[in-house]
Amino acid sequence: MELSHLLELEVFQGSQVAAGRRGIHREVTWVNMMEILDSLEQLQPGELLISTGYGLTEESPLVVDLIRRLDEKKLAGIAIQPGYYIQKIPRKILDQADELDFSVIHLKPKITFGKVTKAILDFLTKHTIHGMEFSGSFPSRTLDNWRSGILEEFFDDLLNGNFHSYHEAMARSGLTGLEIFSSYKVAVVDCSRYLHGKKENPDSLLGKIRDLIVSHPFAPRNLHSRIRGNQVVLMYLSDYSEEDEDSFFKNISSTLEGGIHKNLFCVGVGKPTKSWQEFKESYYQAIIALEIGRSTLSDLRVVRYEDLGLYRLLCQIKNKKVLRDYAEESVLPLFEYDAKHTGELCKTLRIFLERGSQQETADILVIHRQTLIYRLKKISEILRKDLSDPRIRLELYVGLLIMDIADMAHLD
Repeated sequence: MELSHLLELEVFQGSQVAAGRRGIHREVTWVNMMEILDSLEQLQPGELLISTGYGLTEESPLVVDLIRRLDEKKLAGIAIQPGYYIQKIPRKILDQADELDFSVIHLKPKITFGKVTKAILDFLTKHTIHGMEFSGSFPSRTLDNWRSGILEEFFDDLLNGNFHSYHEAMARSGLTGLEIFSSYKVAVVDCSRYLHGKKENPDSLLGKIRDLIVSHPFAPRNLHSRIRGNQVVLMYLSDYSEEDEDSFFKNISSTLEGGIHKNLFCVGVGKPTKSWQEFKESYYQAIIALEIGRSTLSDLRVVRYEDLGLYRLLCQIKNKKVLRDYAEESVLPLFEYDAKHTGELCKTLRIFLERGSQQETADILVIHRQTLIYRLKKISEILRKDLSDPRIRLELYVGLLIMDIADMAHLD
């Protein structure tokens, strides 16, 4: 498709060819977007490059041979939108473009890159497909597959934090229809226990789980999904209530197990995003919540990062030796005693520290209060700690939490 044909699209009304007019007959095969034009290795022949021109001032060394380098890459042209970072396209670029017959398009202000790229890619894809001889249903399916691939690539870049600027993220979001400037949640559904022992291909099972989630009548609004390993990663608008969230994931589990709840799923949920930069952090938080949930919970549960309390602080400590030393100096002797004597002193200590009442602790453990008093005295002797001291109780509780995440933090 010639560049001249693309320039007739409605989205280009108000834009103009600023230089290199004789190059508008070059063939365009794809569109690419770059904010900073200092690394051009990824560009491919036939691409129309779109940029805000960041750093392209008259004095910048970037402008000296930019058009020559793009021409050597056999690009179809470049569309620049002044107004964000530069007020006008540098004269050196325009002169090079005229010399090399390389088209430079001055994009009109206030139009989003997302609208431009979506219009171009839709036009290119439809034109390419319609020029082929396929059955009547194929073009629509092919276009859907193409859009799905673009969305999944964008999804991955969001989770990996691969965006360098607001304008790049804005352009890509417009192309995919993903409203990343709204508040989203990132959730990670771990399917490892469900897949274990199944004869069916794991990839096929994961696909079924994903399809069940996204097609469910009570699924959250604007839900997007991606399979990573044995996990299904989800993004959805954060206005989905926690009650609906819990009910939804339990329903998914019940459906897969034929109505029988077998505790095969754990879901981690990150904090709601406030901007496009926070998707990576929310994904990381969801992974942390998932790992802690798997380490500490036996029942299916939606584990939210916001509800992790002290676990959140402990997981941020990079020096794992600090955690290991703390556990060894606080509660590890009690774990060793239980392992040797098949005891329940660790469980007793945890419930006592969480409840703060001897009678309530005894009731939960279904033991006589005198038995509890004996156990607490034994715990004090083993740890050489005074359980009547509030500071000591806090230190021991932190030690228990560290032991909860010992496997996850690779403390052993």
